[in-house]
Amino acid sequence: NFYVSEPAEYTCGSKKVTSVSVSKAFKVNGKNAGVVGIDIAMDKIISDVSKVKVYDTGYAALLSNSMRFIAHPQKELIGTEFKATDAMKRDMLARKEFMVPSKSQVTGKEVDNFFAPVSFDNADNYYYIGMGVPVDEMFAAVYSARLMIIIIAVVAVGVSALVVFLVGRNLMKMLGGEPSYVIDKVNEIANGDFTGELKVAENDKVSL
Repeated sequence: NFYVSEPAEYTCGSKKVTSVSVSKAFKVNGKNAGVVGIDIAMDKIISDVSKVKVYDTGYAALLSNSMRFIAHPQKELIGTEFKATDAMKRDMLARKEFMVPSKSQVTGKEVDNFFAPVSFDNADNYYYIGMGVPVDEMFAAVYSARLMIIIIAVVAVGVSALVVFLVGRNLMKMLGGEPSYVIDKVNEIANGDFTGELKVAENDKVSL
C-alpha cells in the first residue's frame, strides 16, 4: 500500500512550499529492494480549501492523519494540532464521520463542525475534511425554507377552495338548484311520490 506523509514545509528558491510525500516500497525478485516516492505540492489544495464558504461566515478546514491543520482560514492555525476529545479521536481513528458543536475561532459564532475522512486509494492513512457551519445561518436557511413551504401550502389551500367553489357553482347550474334540493326530490320520487314539482331556472331545458 501507499503511504501519504504528514505535510512538510520547505523552501524552494525564495518561496516556501508545503508538500506531502507519497511513497511505496517495491520488490525485485520477491525481495524488498527500496522505496519509490514523489512530493506533491499542497499549495493549490490549501488555497482551495481555505476559500470554501459555508453560508455567509462558515468555512472549511483540512486535517492531517495526526490531527494537525493543513488548511484553515486562520493561517496561524496551520501546522497546529486540532484539539479533539477522546471520543472524536476514536471516531477519527475508526475513519468515521462525526459532528461536534463549538465556538468558531474565526467568527466567534456558535458552529456545528462536521468532519469526514478523505481516503486515498490503497493508502494506509487518510486526511479529514471539516466544515464549520454557523448555527444561526443554518437555522435562518431552514426558517426561510419553512416559510416558503407555508406560503405554498396557503396558496394551495386557496386555489383548492377556489376550485371547489367554481365546480360547485357549475354543478348547481347543471342541476338547476342546490345539490341537496335535487337529492331530496330524487328521494321523493324513489319513495313513490310523483306529485312534487321540480323547480329549475328559467329557460333551463338541460339540467333536470
